Amino acid sequence: MNLKKLMFMKAASGGNAPTPIAFAYKLSSYTSGTGSGDSRRDQIENGNGPYAAGYGTSQTDLPIRNATGDGETYYPILLNGASKIYFDVPDNIKVTVFFVNTQEEDTTYNCAKWVGGDKNAYDSTVTNGPREVAVPEGADAFTFTLYYRSNTVTDEIASAVTITAT
Repeated sequence: MNLKKLMFMKAASGGNAPTPIAFAYKLSSYTSGTGSGDSRRDQIENGNGPYAAGYGTSQTDLPIRNATGDGETYYPILLNGASKIYFDVPDNIKVTVFFVNTQEEDTTYNCAKWVGGDKNAYDSTVTNGPREVAVPEGADAFTFTLYYRSNTVTDEIASAVTITAT
């Protein structure tokens, strides 16, 4: 167990136990916060092997924008009141996070409005490995991206990721 995991477990032991969060993923895709003004949105896009997009398993009031061209509807992952989320990923994987409000609509694409998060699917300020992220005010859901520099994110890697919330 690495130091980040130990610190998270220590912090979590003082309050509510961490709650596991279910998610689905799409290989060779990524999510991002994009747009400006009233048209800030979270969207899923086609990527390549080093990326995988994480999204919700349950329908929400508003989906995220689908820019993949596959005709599917993708939903963000509900936070259910969580104030922090923890991603347990391998040390060589970067996870970036994009928060939305499923009750507020992006004015251009009829999808959930972006609230905050990382700069992009490969944010150089985000370190590889397990990560704890504070939920910004106004967010009720999120998506995320896995990035494996110069390698391919496989089903085995993506399915081994766990997310918990406190």
